[in-house]
Amino acid sequence: MKAVRIAALFLITALVIILLIQGETLLLPLVIAICVWFIVNTIASALVRIDILGWNMPRGLAIVLSSLTIIAVIFMAIEIIVSTAETMVADAEIYQQRLQTLIANAMGLFGVKELPSFAQIVHDVDLEPIAASVGGALSNAASQLLFVFIYTIFLLAEQGSFPKKLLALSKNRRQYTQLNKTFSNINESVKTYISIKTAICLAAATLAFLVMSLFGLDYAVFWAFLIFLLNYIPTFGSMIGTLLPAVFALLQFDDPTPIVGMALLIYLLQFFLANFVEPKLMGNTLNISTMVVLLSLSLWGLIWGVAGMIFSVPITVIIIIVCAEFPSTRPVAILLSADGDVNSPKEVPGLIATGAGEATRLEEVLD
Repeated sequence: MKAVRIAALFLITALVIILLIQGETLLLPLVIAICVWFIVNTIASALVRIDILGWNMPRGLAIVLSSLTIIAVIFMAIEIIVSTAETMVADAEIYQQRLQTLIANAMGLFGVKELPSFAQIVHDVDLEPIAASVGGALSNAASQLLFVFIYTIFLLAEQGSFPKKLLALSKNRRQYTQLNKTFSNINESVKTYISIKTAICLAAATLAFLVMSLFGLDYAVFWAFLIFLLNYIPTFGSMIGTLLPAVFALLQFDDPTPIVGMALLIYLLQFFLANFVEPKLMGNTLNISTMVVLLSLSLWGLIWGVAGMIFSVPITVIIIIVCAEFPSTRPVAILLSADGDVNSPKEVPGLIATGAGEATRLEEVLD
């Protein structure tokens, strides 16, 4: 009987992974929308807590302002990417000459004296499939961004009905309390992770921008933006974020000293933030094993690529919290946790959309 249950578990796991891979077009925008929804509510909660001469901002207005903030940030990011691409195209000839010099020097070490010119290389490359692939990727990104926007709007519009839906799912007060605790723990853990991680990514990008500006690296704003995004990927994101501007610096500087100095300083700053500041701020909020973080990073990277790497930690947090609530899956939560302690959930408020009055009315109905 036990062998049958294990076989069934492996079969279900395989089917879920296949579903996640095949349903990426539908599921990934939904996951991104949920994260955006968390960010909007986190910003809104901060705005509501601001006391201006005894006046606090209404929740609805705070939601609108936080949503507009997210939209403004997205448009600013698009503007950074587009303007940088235009400038790079205009300066392509300068970097092309530097690239040919680097390649010639490198190949000279292997005894190759005559190299084909850049024009000859481009002439031999079929650009049509490359252009089609890039166009398809941009079209897919635009459609996914549209779905993210639609999903986020519906989540924000329907979050007021979440407590009532939770009530409908509950048979009694005990079950309602358990469900409310589970969803509240998920809410607080994910909000904490997103808030602290965003602050760390912003700090890393800001410090990197100052360092790159100090050394005079071109497109420092663009590289800082990439560092901000890549730092959401645990462990490897900061390494890639340090490598990209350093590689580009090879095309700009003849002297290796500023390249090495800039790369080393950026890496040390990110290392300090990731290994000292972030753990201090996170504390034991997430309670995830380091090995599990690396495994989930690899797994979700295989399933959804870079986006899967970014969302690997929040998804693992949710899995641990949900598994800890049921006796049959509790061993899974213990194995995934950092210290095996899944018995002491945090004291957290109710669901995002549940005010004190609404929570009281729901409990009265259950009674």
